[in-house]
Amino acid sequence: MASERLPATAGAVRVLLVDDDALLRRNLVRAFEREGFAVATAASLKEAYNVAAEHLPDCAVLDLNLEDGHGLQLLDTLKELRPGCRIVVLTGYDSIASSVLALKAGVAHYLAKPVAVEAVVAALKGELDE
Repeated sequence: MASERLPATAGAVRVLLVDDDALLRRNLVRAFEREGFAVATAASLKEAYNVAAEHLPDCAVLDLNLEDGHGLQLLDTLKELRPGCRIVVLTGYDSIASSVLALKAGVAHYLAKPVAVEAVVAALKGELDE
């Protein structure tokens, strides 16, 4: 199984990280842990639904293009599980149409790959908010 499930530390913000790029996932997990987040990961859409239901994330970082679907398919589930869930979208296939769709759907930030790990952390923490 490609997912990593890390125990939530008392009071830690729980992050769901969904990306099929194992190296990026690993780098983001390390960065999120340094910031004190409790991280659960998934490499596919199917896996993400299961992990989200189990871990009830406070926020999520979603890759748009996964082998088994589109990351935005998770939005309604995440919003039902955790109203107010902060969502950051990552994509290697940036387009104006997909960014408009994501932002209209309520994501906090839309970042194009390649992206600096620090930028993802900042987006997740709300440091890029206007």
